[in-house]
Amino acid sequence: MLKQINYPKAFSLIELSIVILIIGILVAGVTQSSRLIKQVRLMSARSLTLSSPVPTIKNLIAWYESTSEKSFNESEASDQSLLSAWFDINFQSSNKNNATQTIDTNKPQYSFDDNTGLPIVKFTNLDFFNLPDGTVPFNNTPYTIFFVSQPYVFGGGGILGSGSYGTNNATNAFRYDGSNGIFNYWFNVDLFLPNTSSLRKNNVISFIYDLAKREGYVDGVLKGSVASANRASTAINNTIGSTYSVEYLNGAIGEIIIFDRALNTEERKSIESYLGKKWSIKIN
Repeated sequence: MLKQINYPKAFSLIELSIVILIIGILVAGVTQSSRLIKQVRLMSARSLTLSSPVPTIKNLIAWYESTSEKSFNESEASDQSLLSAWFDINFQSSNKNNATQTIDTNKPQYSFDDNTGLPIVKFTNLDFFNLPDGTVPFNNTPYTIFFVSQPYVFGGGGILGSGSYGTNNATNAFRYDGSNGIFNYWFNVDLFLPNTSSLRKNNVISFIYDLAKREGYVDGVLKGSVASANRASTAINNTIGSTYSVEYLNGAIGEIIIFDRALNTEERKSIESYLGKKWSIKIN
């Protein structure tokens, strides 16, 4: 007599529907959790911005940052949207040095940082913003300028610049070089910080000129210093994301803070600490 074999039953349509529903709920939960985490990070960044020491330090010229609700047009603050403006949120002045771009093929993008999930401004190809003349300190005035930025590729990637390019000592510009260093150049009168950046990694970069020397810091560490005096830069050609004629940034910027004064050590450290907390960068 043959023994009967009991095969497992196949799932019914109802059972399959229940399984699919459960999977959908789990996926939705993960997605919602990810969105919640991103929103919490954004709220934290905005809170740090509002409580930062930046507005309390005198001689603030311009402040560009990418997490504030006031930084961009509301209609453009979504992933991969082209940006026509990056607004100066300087609380000290009613005259804003807003960054603008009217040509679509040159507009940077609103994007998100891979490391923090925070909004950033992404520059590729020929993207850049124009600034009002004189936004970057010119003539022989002192300055302190902070950046939170990252290169996607190494090369002549301009972060911020102004002046009469091509004329010695008539420029004030900041860019990545072909390896992993950063320049503050006055055109043939340079401060170079070698071995100071990594691909797709944010750094806090600080440059100070006090009429006698220039210093450059990366993540709170002094990386270079050079005796400097008698700069003769002009007020024209102010840009974010490009310098000179072909030095376009292929990378991202999260924040730029410009003072027309040499900040003291305590002031510099307080801003670097704020930027480090906000952008999850270790400051030494």
